[in-house]
Amino acid sequence: MNEDDTVRLPPRHAPPVAALPVARVAPGRRGLLLAGLGAAGLTLGGAAFWWWPGAEPLPAQTPPIPAPPPMHAAPAPPLLDQAGILTHVAREPTALRWAANPRVWVLDFPTLGSQGAAFNRAAALVEKAATPRDRILDDAALAAAIAADRRTPEDW
Repeated sequence: MNEDDTVRLPPRHAPPVAALPVARVAPGRRGLLLAGLGAAGLTLGGAAFWWWPGAEPLPAQTPPIPAPPPMHAAPAPPLLDQAGILTHVAREPTALRWAANPRVWVLDFPTLGSQGAAFNRAAALVEKAATPRDRILDDAALAAAIAADRRTPEDW
């Protein structure tokens, strides 16, 4: 034991080192000496880093992270009244909104085949009584379900 009854153990991750001599200081000056030794240790530790062979100094400032490009929202589908929706002729699948209630969306398809390609798999999961409700049908199972009803993909 030392004179001040302090037990000094090495850190668990560090190899054991030889004990350093303890400085003898008057009781009222102990805090000043420890503060001085701490400051000197930080200064010498920093100097040892900069003088270490092969050590590269850290950059003074890290470069700023560039801002992401601005996100542009897709244009909203057009608002049409009932007459506009009924006269609309789709050349490709198109989304429209009803002007009387913009939360009502109308999906307009150019052919029954494109409509069937979009909705038959969902209809098999939700509407059709003879198809399973626990999974989405693959292409072969969907074609078999349509054929079992003696229908085509356009009118199923």
